[in-house]
Amino acid sequence: MASYVQFTALSGAKNDDPRCYLLEIDSVRILLDCGTTDTLHGAATDSLRQLAPKVDVVLLAHPTVEHLGAYVYAYTHLGLRCPVYATLPVQNMGSLTVKDMLLSRRDTEAFDQLTLADVDASFKHVDALRYHEPKPLTGKCQGIVLTAYSAGHTIGGTMWQIVTDTEKIVYAVDYNHMRDRHLGGSVILNQGVVLDALSRPSLLITDARNATVAVPPRKLRDVAFKEALVRTLEAGHNVLIPTDSAARVLELAYMVDQIWSRYRLTFPVFFLSHRSYRTIAYAKSMLEWMSDALTRKFASSREHPFDFKRITFAHRREEVDRVPGPKLVLASGESLETGFARQLLPQWVTDPQNLLLLCSRGSGRSLTRTLYQAWAAAAPPHEPGHDPGAAPLDMTQTMDIKAKVRLQGTELADYLAQERQRKEQEASQAALSARNKALLDKDESDDSDVEIDDTDLEQLLFRDYDLFIKDPTWLGGRYHTDQTFRMFPYIERRKRFDDYGEVIDPTQYAQESLVVEDGVLVHGAARPANTGERDGQLTGENGEGEDEPPFKYVTHQEVVHFQCQVQFLDFEGLADGRSTTNILNQWGAKKIVLVHGDVDSTAYLAQVCLTSDQITSDVYTPEIDEPIKVSSGSKTFEVTLTDALFSALKFTRHGDYEFARLLGTIKLEAGQVHPAMDLVTHPGAQPWRPPVCIGDARLSHLQRLLQRQGFEAAFKEEGVLVVNDKVAVRKTDKGHLLVEGFLSPDYYRVRRLVYRLHAIC
Repeated sequence: MASYVQFTALSGAKNDDPRCYLLEIDSVRILLDCGTTDTLHGAATDSLRQLAPKVDVVLLAHPTVEHLGAYVYAYTHLGLRCPVYATLPVQNMGSLTVKDMLLSRRDTEAFDQLTLADVDASFKHVDALRYHEPKPLTGKCQGIVLTAYSAGHTIGGTMWQIVTDTEKIVYAVDYNHMRDRHLGGSVILNQGVVLDALSRPSLLITDARNATVAVPPRKLRDVAFKEALVRTLEAGHNVLIPTDSAARVLELAYMVDQIWSRYRLTFPVFFLSHRSYRTIAYAKSMLEWMSDALTRKFASSREHPFDFKRITFAHRREEVDRVPGPKLVLASGESLETGFARQLLPQWVTDPQNLLLLCSRGSGRSLTRTLYQAWAAAAPPHEPGHDPGAAPLDMTQTMDIKAKVRLQGTELADYLAQERQRKEQEASQAALSARNKALLDKDESDDSDVEIDDTDLEQLLFRDYDLFIKDPTWLGGRYHTDQTFRMFPYIERRKRFDDYGEVIDPTQYAQESLVVEDGVLVHGAARPANTGERDGQLTGENGEGEDEPPFKYVTHQEVVHFQCQVQFLDFEGLADGRSTTNILNQWGAKKIVLVHGDVDSTAYLAQVCLTSDQITSDVYTPEIDEPIKVSSGSKTFEVTLTDALFSALKFTRHGDYEFARLLGTIKLEAGQVHPAMDLVTHPGAQPWRPPVCIGDARLSHLQRLLQRQGFEAAFKEEGVLVVNDKVAVRKTDKGHLLVEGFLSPDYYRVRRLVYRLHAIC
């Protein structure tokens, strides 16, 4: 039995577009990521529209728009109802990312294809997994096991391992093997070697975006980051950093807060996004998903690293504009195509001394990529891997300025008149419906079990009642009985009954409990704890259902003259080209599919793989919508072991597996689905066979093991491990370990340790 595996890139192949790939294993369709741009363009591609109802599993890798921005649209409008898997931070932060993207779109134009309720409903459908937690699939997908591994780059970022009987597939895009300030590195490297659980996959799907990029050391980037901010702010000017809303912004905000604390800076700092408060609140609740350094810091000081005291969380641009003087703003809208960064850009880039600090190169068609290319062309000469500093911009760009403005004057009066007329019509219709209902209820018997709903007293004012009474009145020395008064309308409210008796309203018996709001203990209705979910009125966040003044959308084109200083510092948190090549040399993949990189980067990394002796030559660089068959060609056969044979096996453990040498006879009896293997009972039928060593022991592992046992082990020429100057251990071209030396106690002890690194059958 062999598995049929096919890979198709729906988006993000030989370009920097959002990631969306289809992996087919036999009849199972697995969607790897479901991304879009932050302007929500491309969410309804023809390929995704056709495939969404047929997809069996969706795997989400990172909480960014490029990885999951189209998921809500597919869930709401395209019929995507299959199981969806992600880590808990990807689920929570991804929800905030899509909400910020949606609200940013509504700040500039009418958009009603998605609502915040749609976002909540779609992400509640996601099944959250932990790292290293195997997830066997059921039903149609039975036989497939999913496992999530840390990818770095973003909180909860995931490399997915997909295992079947014959295939071991690893999906690893946008990973970072280096530690950030708030995140640990990916688990791909364990003590300098590839993690055994991820090594030697039959198929590796990885990206080639940074194949030609050399990232400067983190210390140099940190120093350049601090100097750029302080230099601009002390000169009395502003700094704008476009960033995402819930992923890499955590790294930037943590860095800024540390710099302000260490150097005691007092310049205002804003984190400007529609969900800035909740983003940090969620981050504070996910400390176990971050680096060990932050965990130790919290354990020692009991002060949360993300309890920012020097950063103001803003949800409207007006909050930033009200603060005079130089300021630093981390604004959502990394591509500068939408979001608050786009709103601030036309005003701030016209000052020659303001600084636009780019921490990402942006996608291929974004304004961020255009400004990055302009900076690269204007930057002074510098050595590779070093920061060239800021460069002045002098370029013009025609921009579509979209805004939501309040109605004024005649437009406001016309709008209010239309609203008043609409409400009167709705009230009249409601009153007519209520009167008809009252007439129907009046005809029913008092003993009827039909339920009558309570009527809103405010609606009674719109009804036309003609009930009058005569009241004798003493006037002018005599009674006047012809004066009448209108009666106040009254409807008898009957109690509701069902099959079990009177219906009880639970809200009448709800008890108030003590809750904390903004640090104050008050009485309020008990509500489930949900970290970061606070009322919009308390946090200043805006959303659906919030009353706002009448507005309209306006659009005009404006020629913006970019005169500010622009600087790029690489804080994308991705492995660079050199690291990617070194990791691929150790990964041991049988087949590689390269995605998410421009044409030059993809071709360069493919050539590196083809010219390296340690990387496979089966390298694929697919085009968009091009299906590629990537089956490993392995076959498996199922047999049933008899109890006698299984009891006679001698197992040897190696890692998480147990091995045993098997020798028996195959029998297929009538009525059996699978053949059975039984114990060999004939004398002399089991010849002696040389032992088999299972495992791929590395000399670096053996060196550490020998040193722990008290040996002096060091590498000499040509990678030979010399132990106590008596025994030499080297690896042959076929990967076998060769132990050489004089017969002595040290020789046998070293050989015994070498055996311990293998399973011997």
